[in-house]
Amino acid sequence: MKSSVIFFPEAKWQRCVVHWYRNAFTMCPWKHLREVVVMLRQISTIKWGTRQYMNTYKLYESGIK
Repeated sequence: MKSSVIFFPEAKWQRCVVHWYRNAFTMCPWKHLREVVVMLRQISTIKWGTRQYMNTYKLYESGIK
């Protein structure tokens, strides 16, 4: 619990990964569900702090703006 405060200081609440995925799947159109599952599976296997993680984070940040 302490580490989550360090990494996500502005988070109001937390959700376990399984329930987060379930909620994400309910927001996804069924015709795109298979590719979303594949993308989330790839993202979840990336180790924190690696170059691949940083590239994914930059891609995520660019999509927000």
